[in-house]
Parts: sequence; structure tokens; C-alpha cells
Amino acid sequence: MFLSCTNIEELQNDPNRTTEATPDLILTKLCINAFSNVSLDAALASRQMANVDSNADSQYYTWNRASFNNYDNLREVVLMRKEAERTGDTHYLFLADFFEAYFIVNTTSFFGDIPYAEALKLTEGISQPKYDSQKEIFLKVLNKLKEASTNLPSSGISFKGDIIYNGNPLKWKKLINSFYLKVLLQLSKHAGDADLNIKGRFSEIISNPTLYPLIENNDESGQLKFLDIVENRFPLFNSNSLQTAYTMEKTFIDKMKSLEDPRLFEIAQKMSSAASLSTTDFNAYNGVLGSGLLSDNQTQNTNGNSSRINENYFSNPVNKPSFVISYAELNFILSEAIVRGWVSGDAQEYYQKGIESSFTFYEVSDKAATYLSNSNVALVAGREIQQILDQKHIATFLNSGWVSFFDFLRTGYPVLDVSGAGTAGVSVPRRWMYPNEESIDNPINLSEAIKRQFSSGDKISEGTWLFE
Repeated sequence: MFLSCTNIEELQNDPNRTTEATPDLILTKLCINAFSNVSLDAALASRQMANVDSNADSQYYTWNRASFNNYDNLREVVLMRKEAERTGDTHYLFLADFFEAYFIVNTTSFFGDIPYAEALKLTEGISQPKYDSQKEIFLKVLNKLKEASTNLPSSGISFKGDIIYNGNPLKWKKLINSFYLKVLLQLSKHAGDADLNIKGRFSEIISNPTLYPLIENNDESGQLKFLDIVENRFPLFNSNSLQTAYTMEKTFIDKMKSLEDPRLFEIAQKMSSAASLSTTDFNAYNGVLGSGLLSDNQTQNTNGNSSRINENYFSNPVNKPSFVISYAELNFILSEAIVRGWVSGDAQEYYQKGIESSFTFYEVSDKAATYLSNSNVALVAGREIQQILDQKHIATFLNSGWVSFFDFLRTGYPVLDVSGAGTAGVSVPRRWMYPNEESIDNPINLSEAIKRQFSSGDKISEGTWLFE
């Protein structure tokens, strides 16, 4: 989200853009843009990493505005839909519905109300689209995802240009249904809203696995696998700043140490001051407090008392995939839904499946059984939500964007520390402010949207309908 801003007007008029492109070429681009969720800003805000080179806004919660760059992606979705109809490859329309829903959900989660219905009407001359309310947006998104899954054939068609599932429609159906559940859980603050019918929608999917199949293993995760090819390598490959300006965050490291979690050894390096200790000695690992003073963190880092990220993240061009939704995350979603009473089932079973899936992802599956036998890992009545989201916090490290930060906004977990002197008087932001360009290009609709949502104006301290 922290990229140069795109005016919504540009969504409707770009004379340099080709007017015709086959749907498969557009699909490839959309897959890359949607599934690329390796974000250092998210890792800082989610208290997984810390920057020891500067007072990073994401770490110290001092950000202001983000961009509407996802409207670039929505432009591509509109173009894919148009070209699918022109060429007769109408099965691409189902994927267009998924990508539209995905980019809209991402954007509204950052800001609150955003232009949706009118912003996509490229041929109707609307240069100043109205802002849809978040509730209206999510109702449309849920219906669009449901329709896409219902109408998408499980076989008999294939998608060219598909770098995620190699053209397999059944796997796309599973992804769409799994993402649908993810969106429903994101709406957990509004489980009692009769219009949304969150519990009913969730139960309908779970009760009809034949009609609504879900991701069933790690290989079916919605993931972008990286290749040792120019422009297809892991985004942080050869990143000098990752090697020199970043270190692990203390509360994240302490969480894994308290659970004796062997995934720590795959995520982080030993402190340089712990050279004599084994790489599997939890005492060899430490982090700096993300909320701490920069000067204190720099001193601790200079003295060799903080762990760097595992070198695999900057030295391996392939490394680990990036997710829209992983099998691990899906299992944590199912576990949380059971705890909330949305569906019946064994929350512990899905919780364990999520952990086992994550251990497989980190290639330490042989250690999963021992870990799960730890009494501190097992779900405890009254603490289930926190434990599930702590495990999701670990499983989504640097591979799933802002998942854990949004989990915090809707539940308070994982706990995002602000106890240090570096964040004195600072609270965790509830949102991002709208792009400056909107005040110039769409001032009337922007002003109306701000007034109806926020009592004190367009501020990061104002909560959105979604998370309030």
C-alpha cells in the first residue's frame, strides 16, 4: 500500500494502455500482483521485525496516508473481463470476479469506505465516483465470490497464463471458497448483522464440501512460488537493507522461545554474541523491542545482542512462496470459527492441522509431534482466540502481508507491543488516511465519506466500520 498514488480518474482513461490483450496475459500479471505479499512494512507493524536504521513509520505507528494503487490492479481486472468477452474465453470471468473481490477487500481494509461500484464503470464517463460504505462493499464481495465459486466448473476448462494452479479450475474453486471464509472471519465484529448473515454463510460452505470444496493441503495453498529467473525471484533476494537495517523483534522472538518453537531456527539467525551456542539453543536468539528507542535498539544490535533474519531470506532467490491464503491459515480460520460457535467441530483438531501445515512449510515437519505435545501449545479454554492468532502470527511471517495486523484490529491479538519509550503516547493506528490526490480529484465524494465515518476527520486514530 505504500506506493505512489493512482487517481481513480486514471482508472478510466489511460491513452498509453493497449486496448486489446488476451485474457491469459492479463491473468499472469494479476496473479503476480495479487499473490505477492512479502512486505517488510507489514512485518514491522505486526511486530515480527524491527528496523534499527531509522524511525520507520510502520514500526513506530506514525504513518499517515497510503495509496489507491490497487485501482491499477482493478483496471487490469476490468480489462481481463472485457477481453474474455471479446475473445469468447468467458470462463476467465469467474477469475475476474475473484480478483475484483480480492483487491477491493484489501483496499477497503486499509481505509474504510472507498469507491467501488462507480469506480469500475470505465465506459460511463464517471470521473468522480461515489464512495461505497464498507457494509455495502462486503455484501457485494461476498455475493460475487459465492457466485464465482458456484458457476466455476470443476473440470472441462483450463486457464492459460495461470502461474498459480497451472490452469486447474477445481483448485481455483477451492481457493475462492477458502478466501470467502477468510473474508467472513474478517467480518467477525459483525457476526450479529442479519444482512451479512455471517454464521449462515460460513455454515453453508462447511456443510456442503462437494459444492464448496476447500484447500486440502499445502500444495493447494493460494501461493506464488518464486523462480531463479529475472523478475521472478524472491522479492528480498540480495536486499542489502534486509541484511543491515533489520533485525528480529523481541516480542515475536520471545513468543517462539516460550513455546520452544523450532520454526525460530528457520526464521532467524543466532545473535553474533552467542557464537559459542548451538543453532538449536533458544538462548542464542533475541530481538529488539519494536516499540523501543531507536538509539537503544542500535546499541543492542551493535553489541551483537539481536538476531538477524535467516540468511535464506536474502541469499536464496527462490526461498518460500507468498500467499493469498495458505492451508495453515485456512485451518486457523476454521478453528477460530468453531471457537466462536459459527460451526460445530473440533477446534483443537484444526488448530493442530494449521500448526502441522506451518511446520511442513518451514520444512521441520519431523518436529511437529513433539511441539504439539507441549502443554503450553495446546488450546486452553478461554484463551483459544489468542492462541490461534499467535500461531497464525508465526505461520504468516513475511509471506501473507497484513493478515496479523488486521487480526489485531478485529480481536486485539496478536498483541502488538507499544510499551517501549519509542512509542510513548502512541497507540496502534486503526487505519490509513486517504491519498492526497483524492482531495483534488474527488473532493465532494471524499468529504462526504469522511464525514459519515469519522467524528474527528480523516485520521489514523479513527476506527472503520469493519474493525469497530
